[in-house]
Amino acid sequence: MFKIVRSPNFPTRVQRNLMKALNDTSVFVVTDKVLKDMVIASPSWYKDRDFCDKFLEWYYNTFIWTRDINYVHMGFMFFNPKDAELYKNSIIQRDRIGYKIYGARLFRLPLSKAYKMRCTSRPRLQMVFVPDYQELTKVITKYLNDPYIIPHPKQECSYKKRYFRGTPIYMIHPYNATIKGKVFKNLEFSAYTDENSIKYPVVFFSRREADKMWREFIRFYRKNGIKVEGSYPKLILYNLEDLLIDCEENDFDPLFVPNDRITQDFLHKYYNEYPEEYAIDKVE
Repeated sequence: MFKIVRSPNFPTRVQRNLMKALNDTSVFVVTDKVLKDMVIASPSWYKDRDFCDKFLEWYYNTFIWTRDINYVHMGFMFFNPKDAELYKNSIIQRDRIGYKIYGARLFRLPLSKAYKMRCTSRPRLQMVFVPDYQELTKVITKYLNDPYIIPHPKQECSYKKRYFRGTPIYMIHPYNATIKGKVFKNLEFSAYTDENSIKYPVVFFSRREADKMWREFIRFYRKNGIKVEGSYPKLILYNLEDLLIDCEENDFDPLFVPNDRITQDFLHKYYNEYPEEYAIDKVE
């Protein structure tokens, strides 16, 4: 588990800018159809609390709300709607009566709002990112042993133990290029804006998207007579949860590249079921 990220002063200026950077990326949650509330997972014994348990819960919730003591409830936010669909089906199997009364559906949520929910969740409720299962499987069975993949110095992972902590993300490693006969080394793969010429690190949620961007990148520069070394990029492998903390602590905003294939799959399969309710309300 990651450390609790509740922020009493949310949103700070840095967090507000970070939410804007997260607007165009989505996660998927399971909600009911009647109250439209997100489905929350609770400990199996939660309903059997006595007066003492409830009093201690009230005390901790009121005075020590930034830390979770004893037990927690969890809200799961999925990066792949197929994984969210499996979770929804498991809920239906466990509570058929509740499903008949309230129903269950998938809801597409901007990553900016998911980030806000993590920072402002009530005591004992932790909002958890659930990585794309297929992508995570590739990471622990293939990518961690790939010479083109370089784990971030802060990333906890092990190929031998099949272990990776967090939601995988990728950044293109500094590269070398030859421009007009002169070699430039360790160039950063960054995005620029015309407004302020600030460099924005580019973050991908799948290796497929990173490789696709790299092919477009070298094709563009080769047309302009610039030679970029490497047909395939070296990628820095990190996790989203720690990256968000790094952004807050160091005041920088990456450019997040959405996984278009996953988003399009979701829209084609689920959008028509509740078209008026799937409009995404972005953070301004």
